[in-house]
Amino acid sequence: MKIKDNLYVKLFTGVSELQCAYSCFANEGCCASGYNKGLMECSIDLSYNCCPPNETDIHWNTLYRDNFPPPRDCGDIKGLSGVYTINPGRDSCGFIAYCDMTTHGGGWTVFHNRINGNIDFYRNWEEFELGFGDIETEFWLGNKKLHQLTSTNAYTFRVVLEDFDNETRYAEYQSFAIGDAPSKYAISLSGYSGDAGKYTISISGCSDD
Repeated sequence: MKIKDNLYVKLFTGVSELQCAYSCFANEGCCASGYNKGLMECSIDLSYNCCPPNETDIHWNTLYRDNFPPPRDCGDIKGLSGVYTINPGRDSCGFIAYCDMTTHGGGWTVFHNRINGNIDFYRNWEEFELGFGDIETEFWLGNKKLHQLTSTNAYTFRVVLEDFDNETRYAEYQSFAIGDAPSKYAISLSGYSGDAGKYTISISGCSDD
C-alpha cells in the first residue's frame, strides 16, 4: 500500500472500499472518503469541512460522514499550523482561514498577517469587507468574516509583533468582537494584557493607540 499526503488529502492505493471508509472513520478530521474501484485508490478528505462537489465523477464512490460537526474556528481543529476551512455558523460551506497551532497553546484563527510588505494594504472599504491577500503569507481575512466569527462565540484577541532581530512582543485582549455592516464593523475590545502596548483595530489592520 502506498500513501501520498498533503495538508488536506490522503491518497491510499491497493486497499479495499471497506478499508477506505474505515481510514476516514479512524481520522478525527476526515469528513469524507472517495474510492475508485478500477484503480483501487482511496482518497480521504481531512479538511474538517466537506462541501458536496458540483459534479460527481462516475469512477469514484464518495461517502460523507453523518453528523460530522465542521470546526467553528481554529480552536476546534487538532493539527499543524496551516490553512483550513472553518464554519462559524455551521450553516454553510464556511471559508478558509489560517490556523496558528503553535503560538501560546495554539488554536488561533489568524485574520491579519504582514511580513515583508509584498501585499498592498492600501485598499478600499469593499476590499477590507471581503478580505484580500494570500492566506498563507500576507492577508486581511475580511470584516464580514470577522463579524460572522466573533458573533457566534466569545474570543480573545492577540497581536504578536516581531522585529528584524526576531524579538517579539504581544498585546492580548480577553474580549474581542466585530459588529455588523450597519455598525460599520464596530470593534469591541477589553481586558488588556501584554508588553507591546495597547492596540486598536481599524479596517486597515492594527495600529498603535
